[in-house]
Parts: sequence; C-alpha cells; structure tokens
Amino acid sequence: MSDVRNQACTRSKFDPSNYGLKHNNKPVDLSRTFRQSGLSSGAKLELVVASKSPSAVAVALQLPDGTRQTDRFPSNTTLWLILRKFEANDTKNLNFTARSIADTAARSSGKIFYEMPVLNVMNREFGTFVDLQKTLSQIGISSGSILLRLSYRQTETPLEVATAEIGQYFKEVEEVAQNTGVNSATTLAPSAADGTITEQIAKVPEPAVQSPSSQTPSSASGPVQPAENSVPDEGITGPGQRVISVFSAPTSTVPRAAQQEFNDSDYEPSVADAKLHQSRLLNRTQNKRLLSDAEQEALQREREAKKSSVVETRVKVRFPDQTTVQFPVNASETGAKMLEFVRGLIVAGDQPFSLIYKDSKGQIHNVPDSSTVRLIKDLGFEGPTLVTFTWKDEASEDARKQPVLQQKYATQAKPVQVPEIPKAQGVEGGAAPKPKEAKKAGSGKSTEDKLKGFLKGLSKK
Repeated sequence: MSDVRNQACTRSKFDPSNYGLKHNNKPVDLSRTFRQSGLSSGAKLELVVASKSPSAVAVALQLPDGTRQTDRFPSNTTLWLILRKFEANDTKNLNFTARSIADTAARSSGKIFYEMPVLNVMNREFGTFVDLQKTLSQIGISSGSILLRLSYRQTETPLEVATAEIGQYFKEVEEVAQNTGVNSATTLAPSAADGTITEQIAKVPEPAVQSPSSQTPSSASGPVQPAENSVPDEGITGPGQRVISVFSAPTSTVPRAAQQEFNDSDYEPSVADAKLHQSRLLNRTQNKRLLSDAEQEALQREREAKKSSVVETRVKVRFPDQTTVQFPVNASETGAKMLEFVRGLIVAGDQPFSLIYKDSKGQIHNVPDSSTVRLIKDLGFEGPTLVTFTWKDEASEDARKQPVLQQKYATQAKPVQVPEIPKAQGVEGGAAPKPKEAKKAGSGKSTEDKLKGFLKGLSKK
C-alpha cells in the first residue's frame, strides 16, 4: 500500500513522507500488501496529511546466521542509518555496510569487490544505495514493529569505487549518525505541494496595474501606535517634574474613523488576499510538533531578554470623561509608583480608584499597588499601553460627578491630532482608476468574478 501512496503523491508532486491513506475515515496500514489490507476492488482511498512528528518503531534486524539485533528508531530514520547504528551499538564489531569479497577468478586477479547489504522487508528487497536512503515511513512503517532480514549480494563494483559512492550518497546520513541522537527527534519540513488549491489560485493572472485601494492597506499594514503619533510638540510638567501630554475629550459622538471616506474596492478580495487565505488554511491542516521542555525554556528566556531590553515606553491613561494623559515610564517603574503618579493628576486624590489594562493575551487586569511589581518586566508594558481609569465602589458621588483632572492640567488639554489620509491617486501620480466598465456580452467571466465565486464557496464550507 505504500506503493499506492507513493504513486498518488508522485502524480500530485507531493512528498510521500508527509501523507498517508484513509479508507472510510480509517487509516490504511501502508506496510501491508493490497491482498492483506482487506480492501475490495475499486475501493476509494483518501490521501491525507500524516503526522509530522515521528513515532517510535521497534526494529528487529535478522542476520544471515539467524541471530537478531533489536532496537527502537524514529519513523523518519533511513534504512542505511539503522544498519550503521546497529554496527555502532553492538560490541562484536559487526560490519554490515563496508563488506568486501575477493574474486578469485583468473580474469580479476583477486580484485576486491564491494558486497552490498540487502534488506528484505515484507517480501520486498532494498538492495541499492537509493533504496537504502528511504526512511521507515516512506516504505510504509510508521508505528508498531518490523522485521528486517539482512543478506549480502556480491557486486562488480570495486571496493574503492563503492566507498566513494557511499560518501556521495550518505554524507549527510553519516553526520547524523555521529550526533548524540538529538537530530533523531526532529521532523521533516513539509515541502511545497504543487497541484493544490493554492497553486491553482497562483495561476490566476494578476492585473498589470494594481489599484491604489489595494496598495493602501499593504502600506499601512504595520503596527499602529496612536500613542506615539498623537504626542504634541510641547509637553506639560506633571507631578514629580515628569513631562506629560494631556488630550481633551472628543467633541463628536461619532468616532473619527467612521467619518473617514472609504473606497468600496478596499473590501474586494484581491489575488494576494486569496493566496494568503489559502496558505493559512493549508498551514492549519498540517500537524505541528509540540515544543520540548528545552525549547519552551529557550522561548521563555527569549521573552525575558526582550522585556529586559525595553528601557522606556509610554502609557496613556483614559479617564471617565474621555480625557487622556500620556506619560513615559522606565524599566524601574512599579505599579505603586504609577498609581501614586496618577493620584497626583486628579482632583479627588484621596478617593480609591483602579487602573485597568489588557495583557498580550487580551485578559483584563488591575495595576497592583505594589512596590515590587514592575510595569515593563512583570506586567508586560513592552510597547505603548492604554490604561483605563475607573472609580472603585467606595469612591464618593462628589468625586464621580466633578471633573477628574486638576484644573491646571485640564486647561492645557489639546485635541488629538489625527493625520488625514490622502485620497487615492493613480499609479505614479496618474489619474485615479476609472470605474469598472460593463462586461461585454459573450466575453465570459472575468478574473475578479471567478475569485469572488471561489471565496463564496469557501465561506459556505
């Protein structure tokens, strides 16, 4: 059945090691023959993505004298590497891969020829250098146990020539065999598959000139940092001689974003959008290996190093009357120091309040009144952060009704400066693109219409 899998993958230009077969939603044992698989004539098989993580396979190597060597190997181990590891693990100085035999015929004058190891697996012989490069999963062995019968075949290749061929074929395998076994747990990266839906979309011809509407989102796809862009030129000296920026509440009930003009073509999916959508769907179908303890520790150390590298960031506090105050915080800033600073900005500083923020996972937390919890390292204030000011239940009604900010700060508030987005212009300063003309009769569907229909079909699924 592994031959059936390999043939199907060859036609579709897939990597056979990344795929398996299913029949009626049940996996098919690729190590069995068609007669042993229990499949009926004309059975419909499905080619599915196999697990990327290698599983352990118990391997028994039967030598020509009848004795056996047993060990466990990952399913992505090659047959040649199995022979090499059995040679290295045994104390009897066994030789499976570098055997030679002298031909005593008169014509050869006792010349030494290479003796090729031949493995018999489920009545299938693997007796060439190309065959021995195959992994257990490629020959249909992904789990369980397997018996390999070893024999030798005399070749007409001189030993020195065969040694050079071995160095050519198995150079990488020899390097892996010298390692301590760390590389045996690594997985094969999935190769790009032709003939998939993504490849079909790639064949759709893209227009020669892209509309400005499709270029504008890509140029503005970077992270938006309104806190930094909205800082006025002149700061205000706040409590503790810290420079702050005060912004007044919005004067309109309609959000500024809702007042901006937009182009209907911005919401039409392009070929690039369809390709990105298909690549994400393809990535979700691939099984991902869980991180090991060492990899998780390395990621944690990387996060800690990233936090330690942040020296200063900005925090914007939004008050109940929608006025905001922005100020810098350094790496040594603590939660208690920030609460004390905000208390110096408000009128009712003796009333209890809370500062609420969202972490990187979107969970809501209160800034703790602690002198040991740091804002950047412990709370994750690595970039510009928005903090919401709320009164606690114990706060008085007078504090809730009166203005929050002190008068000396509220009078210096400035409106938020939102840069106006320039209207879309044609490519290289040309005129804006003309509206789409009506499709001529009998011209067939356009590329955009085909793409819309394709995305509609995906949404129904």
